[in-house]
Amino acid sequence: MAKDPTLLNETLAQARAWADSQVAALEAERRDLERDVQKWNGEVRKLASDLGTSDLSRLADLQERIRSAERRATEIREQVIALRRELVDEREVARALSAFDPAWESLAPRE
Repeated sequence: MAKDPTLLNETLAQARAWADSQVAALEAERRDLERDVQKWNGEVRKLASDLGTSDLSRLADLQERIRSAERRATEIREQVIALRRELVDEREVARALSAFDPAWESLAPRE
């Protein structure tokens, strides 16, 4: 199995495609969070300059949203880094597939 270049290339392609799709989804979420944080920071600045008692709860809500979005953005960055570290290369896939050879050789034809 490890000597089949088609299988090796397809395995690598699927692993990379999965990782790329995960990274793309996380990056899109991160961009959305950054846009929201920017919008909320603008609202905070506006509320702070026109601060009235009715705006205090909105200000607190915005600050909590910002903290939450910033925490999630940090989690996303960490997940992207972890996904990129997990990408396998051709040698790793070939080594993993070659581990199947002894199992295949020990099977009887009927098995």
